[in-house]
Amino acid sequence: MKQNTSKSSDNHTEIRLKDNSELICTDLRLIKEDKSKIISLKKAINEGIESGIAKDFDAKKHLVSLKKNKMNKIIYLLLIAVLVSCTNLPNESEIYSDINKKVREESNNKVELLNCKKENAIEEEINGVKSYKIFYSAKIKYLENGFIKKPYFSDANFLNLYEKSPKTAFCQCIVYKVPKNTEVKINGIIKYLKTENGWQTTNDYITLNILKNKKQP
Repeated sequence: MKQNTSKSSDNHTEIRLKDNSELICTDLRLIKEDKSKIISLKKAINEGIESGIAKDFDAKKHLVSLKKNKMNKIIYLLLIAVLVSCTNLPNESEIYSDINKKVREESNNKVELLNCKKENAIEEEINGVKSYKIFYSAKIKYLENGFIKKPYFSDANFLNLYEKSPKTAFCQCIVYKVPKNTEVKINGIIKYLKTENGWQTTNDYITLNILKNKKQP
């Protein structure tokens, strides 16, 4: 029993010593921090003394200057906030990704988008809903033989790729073949709506119009 008691007391002594050493280290660190602050304060005071007495100092003008500087900082921060809100609009990589998704789905992954360029854009708000409409031009490439259809009563051409040539009697349009690896220029509109999760679009808000060339009927 005596041996157990002695071991227990030794453990308590070690714990107390460890706690005391940690306290001492903490106190020393705080003293060093306070000392460095005092040195910095003394340095600042000496610099102020050595700078001499200010001549022609106008307290009112100085106060106006301070307020002006504060106002300039507020205006600067507001400008930054406006610029940030503008940059939140869909960027070129997002536009490319959304149009490419539309092209892939319309063609069953048999046509790819090579590039796209924003030609113009309109930002508007209708009934409290903000929208951002982008007019774009682009170039696509047929990865397999495909088709393009042109409605009889319209100058527009629409991207359509079929396994077999579609029957014009049912679609009421002119259909012509597009060989594999053919690059075709297109244009269209992509519309984004402002939501809580940022600017969003769907395939319903993206149009794909194939530009007419000399080879088309």
